[in-house]
Order: sequence, then C-alpha cells, then structure tokens
Amino acid sequence: MTRIRELRQKQGLSQAALAKSVNVDQTAVSKWELEKSFPDIAVALRVADYFGVSIDYLLGRDEIKKEPVTNNDDGLTEFDKDIIRRIRNLPPEKAEIVYTVLRGFEEDHK
Repeated sequence: MTRIRELRQKQGLSQAALAKSVNVDQTAVSKWELEKSFPDIAVALRVADYFGVSIDYLLGRDEIKKEPVTNNDDGLTEFDKDIIRRIRNLPPEKAEIVYTVLRGFEEDHK
C-alpha cells in the first residue's frame, strides 16, 4: 500500500510513530508498505481517519483524497484535528485518562 508510505513520509512520520498512532505493531505498517499484507477494515478506517483521507484513496482506488466538505467552518486547526484523531484511536479507558488530565490542566490555568 504505497499510499500509506506516501502519506506517512509526507507527514515525516516513522513507521513506528504511525503504528503507535493507529494502535498496531510497527511490523504491520512495514508489511502494508511492502504489500505483504493489508490492514483489516477497522484498522484501515483508523489509518484513513488519521491521515484525513477516504478508504478509497488509501487503497489506491481513488485519486481524490477526500470528498470536499461544504459549510464546515468548525474553526479547528490541523493541530486540533490531530489531537481529536489521536484520542478517537485510543481505547475508551485511555481516552478517559487523557480527558481527566486535560481537565486537570484546564483547572490549573483558571
């Protein structure tokens, strides 16, 4: 899956960093990039969401990265979206820990 390699390299990520972000082993990312294996649908969805692309684009079936979103001025920066993607990829119990820590920081800055 050369698209994964292209997207990963464009963002300056190592295979290990991508693997950690989508909750898989680094060897899985290596095998995908060498086309020795393919991610299952749940993992492919996490990878597509992480990079902000469609599944079709990720799998090389489409040249358009994502359908254009109309009237979506949510005010979120790419940094904000990256944080949200990362939290969504966590198991629920770990996401709750992150939320608790963030609330603690928020309380400290009031």
